Amino acid sequence: KHGRVAMAAFVGFCVQSNGIHFPWDIKGGILGDAATALSYGDLSAIPAPVDQWAAVPTAGKLQILGTIAVLEFVGETMEPHYMRGGKPGFYPSLKDAAGGGKGNIPHPVPLDLYDPFGFFEGDSEEKKARGRNVEINNGSTSTAASG
Repeated sequence: KHGRVAMAAFVGFCVQSNGIHFPWDIKGGILGDAATALSYGDLSAIPAPVDQWAAVPTAGKLQILGTIAVLEFVGETMEPHYMRGGKPGFYPSLKDAAGGGKGNIPHPVPLDLYDPFGFFEGDSEEKKARGRNVEINNGSTSTAASG
């Protein structure tokens, strides 16, 4: 789990360092007040990550933290837990955790984190296990590199 976060952080650092950002506004925009508008470009122009986080509106911070909380809840309530006999590197289906499945999430979720479009549904268990091991190894490397 921490390896996935480290890999996402590394990709985010590379993207941000190269000046790549979404072209639209976070706050304000076409329908909002132009005086208080805040675009992704404005955020990427701020040099320090801590200052960038401080510039994100409170509603945006709450959305980010709320999403992380839901993902943590789903991952930690799956059975069997990865620390008690579950598969390391496996993340449960968000569709199953939504209202139509086990009911842990009250809102329907249209896509899963892993294989959202079903491209790998026919893969063998051996291939999936190898992929999880590769992901764990890459995550460990990213964690060591970012530390």
